[in-house]
Amino acid sequence: CTPAWATKQDLVSKKKKVHILLLKALFSSVPPSFLWSVAERDFNNNARPELDEYLQEPEKYDTIYLAYPNYCNTMPMVVFTFLEEYGFEGKTIKPICTNGGSGLGTSVRDIKKLCPNSTVTKGLSIDSSEIEKAEDLLKEWLEK
Repeated sequence: CTPAWATKQDLVSKKKKVHILLLKALFSSVPPSFLWSVAERDFNNNARPELDEYLQEPEKYDTIYLAYPNYCNTMPMVVFTFLEEYGFEGKTIKPICTNGGSGLGTSVRDIKKLCPNSTVTKGLSIDSSEIEKAEDLLKEWLEK
């Protein structure tokens, strides 16, 4: 979860009355200056970091709002772990990707591959240059 997204969690929670689960890998925290190298290493090794927390009663949810930063042109590997853990068969997955100009990358395709029995909607890309209007973009997208 990026700082840009963290400020929008309450908006999603209030607008859609949803439960927010922050996905974190179970490993020692790394300084922000090393975050990219850890993400790149995990991506290159096709790693599946262990989740720090697990979703309780996933059957209760029909729609999954999946928010993540674009790392290595896709999602952080911990999101791969999360999707493989649950599969979300019969659920709707709505991707929200923060990025520095690379959009959704291959993340929507990757979600569809990991969750073939789910409906994956058109994702929302929030570029770092759009942070000023991110709340409006998110509100508009949530209303669709």
